[in-house]
Amino acid sequence: MGGLTHTEQKAQLSFWAMLAAPLILGNDPRQMSNAELRILTAREVLDISQDSLGRQAVRVKKEGRISTWRKDLSSGAYALLLHNGGNAAAHVTVVWKDVFGSEIEQYEEEVPREPPCSNKHNDAACAGWAKSGECKKNAGYMSGACAASCGTCPPPLYEGRVATALVRDVWEAEYVGLHTARYEARNIDPHEARLVTVTFARSGGRTGNRAALEGLVEEERLQKLRRAAAPEPAANDAANDASGGHDAAQKGAESHGARAAAPVDGAASGRAVSDGSAAPAALPHVVQHRLHAQHEPPTMNACVLEHLDTLIVLCAGCAILTLGIGYVGLGRARRRGLWLCREVSASLLPDQGKISKMRARGADRPHAV
Repeated sequence: MGGLTHTEQKAQLSFWAMLAAPLILGNDPRQMSNAELRILTAREVLDISQDSLGRQAVRVKKEGRISTWRKDLSSGAYALLLHNGGNAAAHVTVVWKDVFGSEIEQYEEEVPREPPCSNKHNDAACAGWAKSGECKKNAGYMSGACAASCGTCPPPLYEGRVATALVRDVWEAEYVGLHTARYEARNIDPHEARLVTVTFARSGGRTGNRAALEGLVEEERLQKLRRAAAPEPAANDAANDASGGHDAAQKGAESHGARAAAPVDGAASGRAVSDGSAAPAALPHVVQHRLHAQHEPPTMNACVLEHLDTLIVLCAGCAILTLGIGYVGLGRARRRGLWLCREVSASLLPDQGKISKMRARGADRPHAV
């Protein structure tokens, strides 16, 4: 897309999605690479672009070449875009209160200080030592052993009433966990746009969703473990194909006699001849069917089934249009027929006035006996 790097292509589509811009291709789709197709068909990115709320993103923060954009979604969640316009990788921290303000007060809950601030030794002893001036006399030891009494604890990341949100990386299509008070996006490459969705959690009550959000994270973790523990599909297919090929060869020899196995394609045959090795054995029927299904052009039935909904709508529209035209034509023909009937009747029947005069004259004449 326009000579951009892979990272810049993703950043461009991320901005289009956040700004609800029309998504129109200006290139030849037949010449696009697989990487470009994966970018343009990223489902979760397109979901943000086509969100029914239809709101555009707004920039809520800018520090140097780092900018933060926010977009409200119809689900009640939010989309955040963290763009690094600089020339070096950067870590970006988003504080929920700075970005969302009072909107998230309904999600705030009391949480302990992080990191905790406490004394490693007995509190009473640390308090006595601090009172006697040991925090200054023996600062190296006291700052670690009696940090709370000497006031040398590191500044808190958060404490008190703060909100917690579930963050999902949109491009990677995976959850990055529940984050309290803030979220830090690490190692954002130059010109990269990190796109995430944020769903705030609420504990307890009928409207509580924290347990459900934690369940989503746990379910995704278990799915990753199952995929990691599952055997490789390629290895399974190869084993099944080998066993299936052996059985098929035995059955073929028993029913039809021994036959020379044909190579899979001309290229394979040419390699076998040029290398001087034996021709490859015929693939099992299951594998041949898979290869055939991959390269076989779509049939008419398949096209009809794929576009059945569209065809039904078109046929219904044609039927309604035909009925409308017929109704209008029938009405006009009926009115035309009534007019013709009146004209014919007027031309064929005698004038009613003349008939009345003739009847009057006939009544005056004496009747013959």
